[in-house]
Amino acid sequence: MKKKIKIFILALVAVFSLLIARPVIADSGFDSDYGGSSNFGSSSSDWGSSSSSWSSDSSSYDWDDDYSSSSSSSNHSSSSKEDDYIAIIMIIIIMTVFIYLMQKQSSSKMPASIDLKLDHSLEMSEENIKKILPDYNKKAFVDARYNDFIRVQNAWTKFDYDTLRNSLTDELYNQYEMQLETLKAAGEVNEMNDFNMQDAMVTNITDENNEITVTMEFIIGFYDYITKDGKLEKGSDKKKIYQHYEMKFVCNKDSKIDVCPNCGAKLTDAASQKCEYCGSIITNISKKFVLSKKESKGQR
Repeated sequence: MKKKIKIFILALVAVFSLLIARPVIADSGFDSDYGGSSNFGSSSSDWGSSSSSWSSDSSSYDWDDDYSSSSSSSNHSSSSKEDDYIAIIMIIIIMTVFIYLMQKQSSSKMPASIDLKLDHSLEMSEENIKKILPDYNKKAFVDARYNDFIRVQNAWTKFDYDTLRNSLTDELYNQYEMQLETLKAAGEVNEMNDFNMQDAMVTNITDENNEITVTMEFIIGFYDYITKDGKLEKGSDKKKIYQHYEMKFVCNKDSKIDVCPNCGAKLTDAASQKCEYCGSIITNISKKFVLSKKESKGQR
């Protein structure tokens, strides 16, 4: 009886481990939930750790010792051993069905019936925006930032590092570069295409340390899936998804950047995009907004 209780506890531990290993949507790149368990990065490593945890729990339990001790103490018959094996098989079957149902339930981050909508009560007034951007025109500004987003996403799909370097802050570029190198090593491509913007608004704007930061929210639809050797691996190339994004764009008010933003060294060669002291790539963002943050707040 004690043996069956131990087996049941181990099964519960394995199920619990799998339940807490839920995939999350990344801050940048891999924005979509490609059907729960197949979301890139976090889910694959989480599932791996869950498996190894289950293995370690199983290996720490000495099945032979338990059987021998049980046999010596209570003289179990072969039929009772068969009952134990049947119990183990039943638990495995129940676990498999349960995990399948949980994966199916988490196949999308949000129910398709939920409409993504922006709360325009949070939108900044044009009057307040013009205190920092005197020439602000809502349509022109929104269209420009939306085109910045598309340029970044197209460069992401094409592994176009130069365009990304000139369209992102250094911190975000480094993050994208690492993710793209991971994709490249796996022989995969994150295809993103056929974009359309449903709504957009500016929610905040600041002017600090000679740098303007604009926070915006978008509802954008597009196809988002992963291919390998031209074949679909994850996601769907038939169904368009819709993302609710929060993005931040920054620009420098000066006509040029005189010092390296990473180490503070004086930049002597205005034509170079690389600091000769620390090797950092310098993005000249004078009068030009670049993306500093992109976060998914919802998906359908």
